[in-house]
Amino acid sequence: MEHQQQSAMPIGLCSRRRSVVLFGDSLTQRSYDEGGWGASLSHHLLRRADVYNRGYGGYNTRWALHLLPQLFPAQEGGHWLVTVFFGANDATIPSQAPHVPLDEYEANLKQILNYLKTKAQHVVLIAPPGLNESQRLQFQVEQYKELATGQLERFNATQSKYADACVRVGQEVGAPTLDLRTLQKRADWPELQMDGLHMSRTGQIA
Repeated sequence: MEHQQQSAMPIGLCSRRRSVVLFGDSLTQRSYDEGGWGASLSHHLLRRADVYNRGYGGYNTRWALHLLPQLFPAQEGGHWLVTVFFGANDATIPSQAPHVPLDEYEANLKQILNYLKTKAQHVVLIAPPGLNESQRLQFQVEQYKELATGQLERFNATQSKYADACVRVGQEVGAPTLDLRTLQKRADWPELQMDGLHMSRTGQIA
């Protein structure tokens, strides 16, 4: 009888469910757009895990470090999977507020991963995608019209260096890494991005 009473007790919403946390910048935040990769992952894991989107538009690894103790408190743990997706904002030109020097980015990323490996069974790193510079300038004109500067706030060559560092950190700490620059090899690459950086619906699916 006692066993039956214990089994009948409510388990709540979180006590026995596996959890997945998507941690990153706007490329993660927008993963819940229509057809987004985060939404698709949540749907795929619907009966098996709760998926939390913790994407913060405009954030870099320096600011992400300050978020770690709040999002992943020392006394808590047990996440099944955490994805880490930063670098696009770190790679902006030095005059931009989110810019983080390459060596600091690499050190920050390593610190983030080492911390999260104590909080999750699996940590997957995602390297920033390639930048379509002409599409980025076109988006600037469409977005700001006569206020468009005609100058890029980031460059593909620089962003690629940050992606290289991201892959390197993944190898050093033993975290599987998804390198989104492979999408640039596709013939339909321009269709995969909506503004030269963020994924279009087609890119999200890809």
